[in-house]
Amino acid sequence: LVDGGLVANIPVKIASKVGGDFVIAVNTTSGLHSKKELNLPWVVADQIVSIPMKLLNKNQLKDADFIIKPSLNNHQPENFSNQKSIIQDGYFSALKDVDLIKEKIDSIFIKNLNQKQFFIKNLLIDTNNSEIQRPYLLKYSMQDSVSNYEIYDDLRVLFSSGFYKHVSAEIVLYKNYSTIKFDLIKNPPIKEILINGVSKVNENKIMSIFSGLKNQPYNARILGKKLFRLLFFYRRKGDLLTEINNVHFNLKSGLLSINIKEGKISAISIVGNKYTNTSVIMRELPFKVSEFFNFNDVKQGLVNLSSTNLFDDIFITVREQNNKNKIFVNVREKPPSLLRFGFRDDNEYKAQLSLDLRDENLFGSGTELGMLLFGGVRNRTYILEQKSNRIFNTYLTYKLNAYYKFNDVYHYKNMPTSSSTYFNRTSDGEYRQYFYGASAAVGMQLKKFGNLILESKYQIDQIKNLKNDIVNPYKIKIISFNANSTIDTQNKYPYPTKGIYFKAEYETAQSIFGGEVGFTRFKFLYRNYFTFDKVNTFSPRLELGFADLTLPLSEQF
Repeated sequence: LVDGGLVANIPVKIASKVGGDFVIAVNTTSGLHSKKELNLPWVVADQIVSIPMKLLNKNQLKDADFIIKPSLNNHQPENFSNQKSIIQDGYFSALKDVDLIKEKIDSIFIKNLNQKQFFIKNLLIDTNNSEIQRPYLLKYSMQDSVSNYEIYDDLRVLFSSGFYKHVSAEIVLYKNYSTIKFDLIKNPPIKEILINGVSKVNENKIMSIFSGLKNQPYNARILGKKLFRLLFFYRRKGDLLTEINNVHFNLKSGLLSINIKEGKISAISIVGNKYTNTSVIMRELPFKVSEFFNFNDVKQGLVNLSSTNLFDDIFITVREQNNKNKIFVNVREKPPSLLRFGFRDDNEYKAQLSLDLRDENLFGSGTELGMLLFGGVRNRTYILEQKSNRIFNTYLTYKLNAYYKFNDVYHYKNMPTSSSTYFNRTSDGEYRQYFYGASAAVGMQLKKFGNLILESKYQIDQIKNLKNDIVNPYKIKIISFNANSTIDTQNKYPYPTKGIYFKAEYETAQSIFGGEVGFTRFKFLYRNYFTFDKVNTFSPRLELGFADLTLPLSEQF
């Protein structure tokens, strides 16, 4: 199977075969590449395909009754930018030819009458005719003669207005003059309008769309426009599956019945989830079975599923089966088990390696279990963590940590200098800080405020001298409670190129909690990213904190 454009890119003959009386062809095909542009293999290949297609297009266009060719301004078919301006160009290209197209279509009507043309002279007009007939009759009276073709065309215009179920003209030829009388029978009036199936929106708003039809002759054309407005009203609200089941007008009673199907969801099917439990995906969807389908809910569902970071691709489709709407949520999962390696080098801790092993979709539950090993000669971090973006069907998150860390710190002293404008410092010792314990955190996402997390921590802090007795060694137990909020708009992990990261933190440790020391601490962290030359990113970082005097050395900034 190949694209039909290869054999009939402008299918004029096909349109005629299926019954088209008048074929309007819109030629939006691109021109051939210039000689200078034929410098790449795929451009040459495109030219090879385009040349025979040009000949086929020319063969099709010669059978078109009218051709509209918008100015593409060398816009290539693979370029999807400036869509609105292209549509507007097409609209104005057709608009300037509307009268000519109408004239050609009218000529087809005359041609298909299959009646001999004759002319009526000395037409005498009856001034008692209705307001509708009078403009036509006055037009005839101002002419020397009137063709039966012209009268037929005027009757066609009257009938196509939609107000009449029957139109005809009676022509009487007398010896010295002629008369013409239109016989126009209007459609029965609409006496009552009944709209069934409206439950999702205010019925009065729906009725207001059709209010102008009451007590007016039934007109299918005007009714069609009103029905289009009705669908547009639903579409604007995001109700894409709402449809009009049927419309019926009772000629005797004058009752206009409109039956609406507002698009309820009959079933939801998850496709492609090999690891993730169906319940984990379903809880992220803001729409359920027996609820009305709404585009805004679908869009939010896609955002929710993307935020879980479990999927590479997600798309939602709708199929109508047995007159019921079935939603298919198609997912392509990321591999749940990951192994990450990292390397860092700085002048304080020298070379450092990192190893991150984790399952980001543990047992398909959407929870994450991981182990992080990081460090070098002067620092180490071992963390075992388990976290989830959602606790059951709530929007609360949690994180459990067990960890062991240490880092070596140089101690510096001032050296005497000969100038008051310079200072000199040198290391006079080194000590090691140990941190080990566990923490538990619960949080939630707040609109406009980022994440709000409450954390409790049980930790042992220990300090040992490594070189010289520069600090007083100690080992203390800290039990603290922490509240922090994070705003994170970083575009990717672990190496963002744009966005910001802001974290504000308040922590308090008190002896009444069971710890051996009490303190209060505030901390702020701000990081921004600026990318230039597409490959280089500059990231300034600002960290500010303050605490009371009881803050242990190992917890100081």
